[in-house]
Amino acid sequence: MRQAGYQPTVDHLDYWTFSKLKCQMDFSVWHMGTGSASTANFLRIVGFDATTTYADTGHGIAFLFAGNLSNNDTRFLGNYVHHTGKPLDWKAEDGPGYRVGPLYFQGFGPHGRVEIGWCEFAYNNGQSQFFGHYSTDRINELHYHDNEIHHTSTPPWIGGAVAVSAVFGGGDANSTLPYC
Repeated sequence: MRQAGYQPTVDHLDYWTFSKLKCQMDFSVWHMGTGSASTANFLRIVGFDATTTYADTGHGIAFLFAGNLSNNDTRFLGNYVHHTGKPLDWKAEDGPGYRVGPLYFQGFGPHGRVEIGWCEFAYNNGQSQFFGHYSTDRINELHYHDNEIHHTSTPPWIGGAVAVSAVFGGGDANSTLPYC
């Protein structure tokens, strides 16, 4: 499931439910990002078995949601997201993109209610991220609960060998942020 390129397109996924899909994608499983005039209100992503198989190109993010979408009341429930992010030995000269992993709710506007629950995040080379880039970016209501997280590696540019499973709040990825 990916928006066509990075062109300003219009996709309306209001009141849609995507359930029990097994996805092995090169770049990302779900990418509705900046540059779109899309809406994803009351979107449900439930019961996925998702991985990115060739994450040394692009971002290596399994699920990306940008705040400039109109996305109010997004539910991400009961998903198994595994083997995402750039390889542990990735270096900047290997190609563009960031080394982040399973889930990214990024800035560039507000997110409405977001619920992430009953998911398993495993064997990911990076962490889930919830943060903005501008002072106006926000998630109005975040419910992150009952998730199992294991075998997560942290990129060397964030804390060395410390294992970080999720980053909440703050600004840019290189900022001082609260870790879990």
